[in-house]
Amino acid sequence: MNEPVFTIAQAFQLMGLVQCGMVILYLVFCGGDRRRRLMAGAFFLVLAGVFLLPFARTILSPSLRALLAIVASAVPAMSFLLAKQVLGGQAPPARYLLILLVPLLGAPLFGYAAVPAELCLPRLGCFDAHPLTMLFRILAGGAVLLATMALIESMLAEAMAKQHGKERRGLALALIVVNAATLLSVLAELSGGLESFEAVFVETTLGLAFIYLTTSMVFRIYPESREMRIDDTPSEPLMPQPGARQGLDDEDRALVARIEQFLTETKAFKKENFRREDLAAALGVAEHRLSRVVNAGFGKSLTDLLNEYRVDEAKRLLATTDLQITQIAFASGFNALASFNRVFRRHVGAAPTQFRQSQGANKKTILTSQDEKTKAL
Repeated sequence: MNEPVFTIAQAFQLMGLVQCGMVILYLVFCGGDRRRRLMAGAFFLVLAGVFLLPFARTILSPSLRALLAIVASAVPAMSFLLAKQVLGGQAPPARYLLILLVPLLGAPLFGYAAVPAELCLPRLGCFDAHPLTMLFRILAGGAVLLATMALIESMLAEAMAKQHGKERRGLALALIVVNAATLLSVLAELSGGLESFEAVFVETTLGLAFIYLTTSMVFRIYPESREMRIDDTPSEPLMPQPGARQGLDDEDRALVARIEQFLTETKAFKKENFRREDLAAALGVAEHRLSRVVNAGFGKSLTDLLNEYRVDEAKRLLATTDLQITQIAFASGFNALASFNRVFRRHVGAAPTQFRQSQGANKKTILTSQDEKTKAL
């Protein structure tokens, strides 16, 4: 009676492994911030460990099974880190990695339970580690889940203002749902409501549903680098470039024109965490050459150049739309509202709200003048 369930579970585990492998492969080659891709790849690698663990009982040695169980136990902590990254748009600061200490505290329990072997303690005797493992998963996983929920609540509004805000919200909420449902299945197993193989089947199904539902979101949040590529054929400058041009040969001047053309046509500066390495890859040039040409051709650093484009985009949105300031900041390519306000004020000489008010006053003056001319006619 139980054999078909085991067979279905095994098929689901294999499907989950394949899907995790596809996502990891995509993240390796999709381009963009390496730290962000590394964090996302680490999450799906840990999730792959969950799918592989049931197979490990027959194909791996006891020590490797124990190590795999410890890795798989990090899913709640990795969910927290992935949620932080997806909502914030950048790799979590190093201090957030301390949450990985939570699964490490339970490493001995997970190691003994995976073998399986009895856990023997002085004066307490020997006993099965599996119930203690489930209890640890409930307590530690529940604490991490609460932290993840608090994190999402505090960052959700900011994330919705970013590019692909709906996908970010969907992925973060999916992390909450799958971790909460997994904890419920562990609780049901601990209380005797589910047999061990049934709990494994439930967890496998939850993991598979999660990865199939969120794969498209991952593909949107981590776009491929080839979307930013343009033709490598040199072109003439679109307009005379200000600033110093000394020390530039014809190829460098053509590269200056390509940089301007690329940023103007693709608006790649609006992409999240768009950096020198991304622009260099899109143009097919070395990073050191790109920096040298930008400094000589535009008379400023690449960061200042990108910020100029971002500020111009923000000015356009402030003057022509009713979007909130926070939405405009992220839509223009800035990663934080504070940095947007600081850079905007430095370039424009006024805060974004003041600039918008001045644009509104100008429009009102123009309309009033036109009305007076109409009445005079």
